[in-house]
Amino acid sequence: MARVTDEQVDFILADFTKRGIVLEDLRDDLLDHMCCIIENEMSEDDNFYRFYEYVLPRFFKEELAEIQRETDNLLRFKNFYSMMKMLKLSGILTVIFSLAGALFKTMHWPGAGMMIVLGGFFFSLVFLPLLIALKMKDDASKVDKAVFALGFFLAMVMAIGLLFKLMHWPGANILMIGGTVSFTFIYVPIYFFSRYRRPELKFNTAVNTVLMLACGGIFFSLFNLSFSKKYLDSMKSQNLEIHENSLLIYASNERLLAATDDSLAKQIHLTTVELDKELEQVAEALVEDPKLHHTQDNAKEIKEKIKTYNAVISTIKDDKITAVDLAPLQVFDRLDAELKIRILTNIQQQIAINENLYLTAL
Repeated sequence: MARVTDEQVDFILADFTKRGIVLEDLRDDLLDHMCCIIENEMSEDDNFYRFYEYVLPRFFKEELAEIQRETDNLLRFKNFYSMMKMLKLSGILTVIFSLAGALFKTMHWPGAGMMIVLGGFFFSLVFLPLLIALKMKDDASKVDKAVFALGFFLAMVMAIGLLFKLMHWPGANILMIGGTVSFTFIYVPIYFFSRYRRPELKFNTAVNTVLMLACGGIFFSLFNLSFSKKYLDSMKSQNLEIHENSLLIYASNERLLAATDDSLAKQIHLTTVELDKELEQVAEALVEDPKLHHTQDNAKEIKEKIKTYNAVISTIKDDKITAVDLAPLQVFDRLDAELKIRILTNIQQQIAINENLYLTAL
């Protein structure tokens, strides 16, 4: 059995240090392990240096310094490996839910909204925060840590804003505009000037800056994401035509009502007039100000009047006379002005036709 001399011990310690093992306790542990292997496996006829080079690869996969990095990670983050697993899992779930949600939304299949929400949740509230935490320990420079933390935080804000935009939730534009403006005009210059001066980072910094500015430009284009002008003009024309047809039917109903003393007909007419008046007021307000917000209160008032109207209509035994559907009003505040007006004009037309059907049946 061979014995390790003091000179050989000094050589091993120096080589460990040269290879990146700077933590004293770790270096001593590796030294003990190496000495045990040499004393147990090396014969007296073997060359020490050749045997040492033969045994050393057992300690690592690529380089000895990876032991130092893993030890640092364990010392700084007790849950480092759990965080790494969660980061990978959240990244995979983000890709799966985002792609599946986009596909389902394109094909108009059920469940698209839920998948998009889950994809946005995992990306902005799980993946990016974990990435920030792990990135904070990678860079020795405090400036780099602060810059990357700011960038990932703004990316979270932009991702949440995009999710809100896709789901038509309130506050989407505030999140997207605030995040995008801060990212493009504050973070990108900070990132560029803090790293471009370093020769080894010059090329990567320039490329990353161009990519980030391109992403900022794309997000700017999503602020007013809506229908095309041609489609909106077509909707306006159709809404006006539906409204004019409803007015003609209302005029016919007035003449028919004057020719009957039916009490139910008068009750239907009264509830129809009250509901139509509310619909007309909201529609006119939207025509005057298409960017009118907080119309959910109007939707609540309309729903109450529709419930009263439906209660009256339910007493009529005629399959052609149908109750007004309340479902479109549940998402009323999330829609564009022309879609809101379309819902209102459709209801106006429906209640006008219902009254006309009952009166003509008399």
